Amino acid sequence: SRAPDSRLFCRQAVDKSADFLYNKFILKKVERDRTGCENHMTYQGFGIVTKSNGGLFSVLLYPVGSRLFPQGRESQPLDGLEIPTRARGNLRRRGALLVGDRVRVTYTDEAFRAEPDGGVTLTGDGGGATVEEILPRSSALIRPPMANLGVLFVTVAAADPAPDLLTLDKLISIAEHNAIEPVMVITKTDRKRRPSCGHLPPCGIPGLSR
Repeated sequence: SRAPDSRLFCRQAVDKSADFLYNKFILKKVERDRTGCENHMTYQGFGIVTKSNGGLFSVLLYPVGSRLFPQGRESQPLDGLEIPTRARGNLRRRGALLVGDRVRVTYTDEAFRAEPDGGVTLTGDGGGATVEEILPRSSALIRPPMANLGVLFVTVAAADPAPDLLTLDKLISIAEHNAIEPVMVITKTDRKRRPSCGHLPPCGIPGLSR
């Protein structure tokens, strides 16, 4: 009798393995995704990023009545609460999402549990909430990584130690370049010795002394 073709045998084995993997993983994943979309209610919120820790971001959702709350939008279950979220797609890149960013968030009822008294309790670690979009920024800093700053307070000691004027100029320049208002805060003005920064000429920058 003729011996079986080893190449045909190998091809059949590969085809069976491919079918097994497709049925076991891909179809199951599609089925799980479809089931999840059907069974879970999806909500949308707008808020500000308050904390970043690795790939986990805390977002404070705007409460109803806030000047930043979108007009004409209905209240959602987690409005006014700080919730853990994860970023979607290219927003996961390092430095893409900054503390202070105003964002649009979607979440499902997996992110919270309704209580009998009408309140809600957050669940999980951001698995049910996702940052979908970063809203336009008014300003952004690389270091520290923060966005939408309106005022930057630059603190400097008048004496002991002597102020680093080069660093002071650098911080003020960075603030003005990013359309952030710099405010100088001068401490240790009660020292008996003559303040080291007392010779600075007026520069039009608001300041506080203590």
